[in-house]
Amino acid sequence: TATINNLCSNDGYQVQNDRMATNSPATDSGGGIAQVTFRVRCETLGHGEAIFLSQADNPSGSRIPLFTTAKSYPWYTTRTPLSLPLPATPNNKTYRYRYAINRAGIFHRWEEPSDGGGIEEFRAQQTINSSGNTAVHTVPLRLLHGGEIYTVNDVLGVTGGPPDIDHIKMRNNFSSVGSLARKNA
Repeated sequence: TATINNLCSNDGYQVQNDRMATNSPATDSGGGIAQVTFRVRCETLGHGEAIFLSQADNPSGSRIPLFTTAKSYPWYTTRTPLSLPLPATPNNKTYRYRYAINRAGIFHRWEEPSDGGGIEEFRAQQTINSSGNTAVHTVPLRLLHGGEIYTVNDVLGVTGGPPDIDHIKMRNNFSSVGSLARKNA
């Protein structure tokens, strides 16, 4: 998995994951670490264009590439889950992000509402970030729990409304082999 502040490689892309949660110091992971895969639906990319995940509060920071295959198109997914540190009290804390479009390996633009295809009812709910008039996606950290695995599903250009989060796996904690045997009996 991609880890925070560690260098990782995804098919030739070298990316560095910055501190992921906003409003939270880097040392505040009292709530544990959640593993989150980001998945976005996009049917509007042109030839030679690629999509990247970027932390909204650090847009000049590193970007994480998303990939697709012939079988999974039009869904683009991070190659490995990101490790998001969860604060001990996640009440109003969020992870804010947006998607960047690169053309021929160079930043071209940020996602736009027109990238959302025919989802007009969501476009009417677009939220605009007051610093730069760029829409951002948000995941409330209160929806995530440490040690568990999630997938966040987005539509490129649609930032209104709550995120679609799939809870993929819960990790069971057993204190001993005996408790594991009792659980399976």
